[in-house]
Parts: sequence; structure tokens; C-alpha cells
Amino acid sequence: DGFVFDSSTLKDGSGAIQCTGNGASYTATLLAVTRSTIKGASGIGLNAQMKASITLDADLVTGNKGGGIKIDTVDVAFTNLLIHDNGLAGAAGSDFGGIDVSAAGETGKTTMFNLTVVSNSAKSTALASGVLCVAAPTSLSNALVLGNQGPATEITASCAPDYSAYIGGSTANNENIPISGCGLSDLMVAPATGDYHPKKGGVWFCTFVDQGTNTGAPDHDLEGTSRPQPTSGTDDIGCYEAK
Repeated sequence: DGFVFDSSTLKDGSGAIQCTGNGASYTATLLAVTRSTIKGASGIGLNAQMKASITLDADLVTGNKGGGIKIDTVDVAFTNLLIHDNGLAGAAGSDFGGIDVSAAGETGKTTMFNLTVVSNSAKSTALASGVLCVAAPTSLSNALVLGNQGPATEITASCAPDYSAYIGGSTANNENIPISGCGLSDLMVAPATGDYHPKKGGVWFCTFVDQGTNTGAPDHDLEGTSRPQPTSGTDDIGCYEAK
């Protein structure tokens, strides 16, 4: 709780956090990282595999050249994550940018709510630059995926997001917002200077204020602000509630 995992001095391709379970029991290897920063790795920011169980809440994942988070046969509960500027573009770039769900964990135990996945990169031949799902998560809800570079696809259809905002989103799929034509600066207060809070006053579909779902979502945002705001309203999409 409250750590900074800074791997910027390591240039050997290693990750910031490597979590490997024992391959037999999901309860044997448990990792919870809250209100922390995972940054600067020459490899992957967080790489978890072999039946570990991972809980992340209110964390920043940024500047990891191998990609932000990769999970492979683990149980996860991700809430209120800001994942930006991970991965590398170009022919020798990374295989993914923001998140890679390589294999699912136990049935019903891969949940992700209120993620902001922006400005990540991957090589052009990668399957997705923002969120790559080889295996479908149990739920991916209230997520913003935008401005990720490299391959044409930012989030694979197999992620099956709902109540989320991304290019190609379909309103027929549980109120996803098709934010084609909306830039980061249209949706956020000041993304160029690192302020990724939702911008108030936008009109649908260039807004994600009050566009999420409260069902299953966390009762707070990355900064600890109660969700939703106002209390009788609807959650905002992404890791922050609008100020």
C-alpha cells in the first residue's frame, strides 16, 4: 500500500513486479497492490502467472517498455487503474501496450472495473495496443481505452467490454460509447500534462461522465473520491470521478 516500484535504473529487460504462483492453488500466492505506482521497467510492469491471485486498486502503471500488465492463468480483481504510456511501437516494439490477458483464471474471477488505458503503444503486428484479451475476462466494465498507438485495434473484441468507451464501441452492447472522433483532450481535463480526470460538460458521445454502471463497480475512485458523484447518480467511466 502506497509504494513506488521504480525500475528505471534496470536496463536488462526485467519487469518491475514478477508474481509466479505455485501452479497448484490460486490461494497459495496472493498479491495486493493499492495506491501505488509501477513504472519505468525495461520489461513488463506487472507480470503474473501460474495460478497466483492479484488484487490491484487505485494504482498507476506507466512507462514500462514491455507493456503495462500481463496476466496468465491468474485470478484478478482490478479497480481504478490508470495505465498510460507503456509499451513500445515500431517493428521491434512490445507485444502489447496496456493489458494482456493471455489466459483466464478460475471461472468468474477475472474482474476489471473503472480502468483508464490511454497512450500506450505496441508493435504494428500486435493484436491490440490498449487491452489484448486472448482469453475473455469475467467482466471488463467502466473502462476507457483511447489514444493507444501501433496496431489499428486498441481493444480486442474478445475482451467483451461493457459500459465502456472505446473506438468501435457499440451502443447495442450494454451501452458502450463509440468515441470515434473524440480525442483525449475532448474527454479529459488536461491529458497533455497528466490530468486524466473526466471533463465535465461534454455531450454524448464525447463524454464519459455518468455513463458507466454502478453494478459491481468500486465505491471510490483512484483518489478515494466516493462513487458515484453525486451519490444518487451513475458512475463515471474510467479511474476517476469528475471533479
